[in-house]
Amino acid sequence: MASARCPVHARNKQQHEDFLAHFRDFKQRFKSQGFNPDILRKLHRFMSEWIEAHLSRVDTQLKPCLVAGRNASPRTPTVAGAACNDARSL
Repeated sequence: MASARCPVHARNKQQHEDFLAHFRDFKQRFKSQGFNPDILRKLHRFMSEWIEAHLSRVDTQLKPCLVAGRNASPRTPTVAGAACNDARSL
């Protein structure tokens, strides 16, 4: 996306980093407190709201950049692929 000079690339990347930080926080709470229905409800609410907001407000703005990037150069790994790689390390 950076190679396509996408104006939302930095915002998208930052939001994914923030999401991972929140997820790691929830993971640490589970490790320290054990199973807690309240933490699980908060995690579910956070993830549901984040996914809905991110997809509708940020990811939809990425499509023109992805299309422009595909037309300009050979296909390269996407930010989604990078996010998946980051998530595997959690």
